[in-house]
Amino acid sequence: MNTLPVSCISLIGAVRRHPYGVTPKLAQGSTSSNDCPGASLVKKQRCTKQHIQVPGLLAGSTIRIHKTSRKDAEGMRPREAEYDRYIAMVQFGVKVVGWDQTRIVADGPFLMADPGITFVLLRAHEDLAVLGRALGEDVTEIESWAAALRNALPLIWNPELGAYDAKDLRTRLFAGVLGSGAFLAYLAGASNPELDAQLIRVWDAVRYGIASADPEAAIFDPRRYWRGPTWPVIDALMAIGLRDSGRHDLEARLRAETAELIEKHGFFEYFDPTDATPCGGDNFTWTAAIWLTWAGRDLDQAKGAA
Repeated sequence: MNTLPVSCISLIGAVRRHPYGVTPKLAQGSTSSNDCPGASLVKKQRCTKQHIQVPGLLAGSTIRIHKTSRKDAEGMRPREAEYDRYIAMVQFGVKVVGWDQTRIVADGPFLMADPGITFVLLRAHEDLAVLGRALGEDVTEIESWAAALRNALPLIWNPELGAYDAKDLRTRLFAGVLGSGAFLAYLAGASNPELDAQLIRVWDAVRYGIASADPEAAIFDPRRYWRGPTWPVIDALMAIGLRDSGRHDLEARLRAETAELIEKHGFFEYFDPTDATPCGGDNFTWTAAIWLTWAGRDLDQAKGAA
């Protein structure tokens, strides 16, 4: 049986539509900052108490949420309408089914097969099998997990897009947006010539790294979460795949561009791929880890030798 990991918070999928093509209804509540835990800790934060009504299983019921927004990050964070959707999905899991994973998959309002999650999990299975064999362990079960995922990859190939794409498992519709998760196919050894061409097109459209959404897509926003910025932590995973597949020139290019971003601006969460503007939080440990283990490794020695 073909199986794919599913995500209840696939961001690219959420861009195009709410679960079942509907939007949560909001009932305005109190706007007092006292209603929001920790609101006083962020001076530029606005907090509103609201209720969400989710159609379908939650019809007629409401979920109480705390909504917050930061004026200093409005151009970077998801918009409130998007947060409403994400929170509704989380609250369904918490309030309605008690975080029962089986019920979330069976009845949840949003279920996506996501390329990025799929490729990372596939690589993890295969790496685990390598370790198991080295230790003399029976890895038959692990190999079956990897085989099931690999056999299911055609299910997330969107021929109209010419790339792997997030797929709504309820409606069987694709998100229709080329995201950087598609290029994690290199990490899993699942690339093809059509994807190679897409990678170069998307990469050449910006100056730094791999954009998290196609720069030619209508949703492209170079500084907003997952709508366009480049993330060193994702670029590093892609670089492993490029290296392992023998594309050493592309791995070197990606490393150099990532190193330039970090050298110029420090350990920010992510960056605008068009002009290198640092975005998100500063002093991010995953960006520091990428510098230490990949982007900045041996650069000091190389500069000294020059």
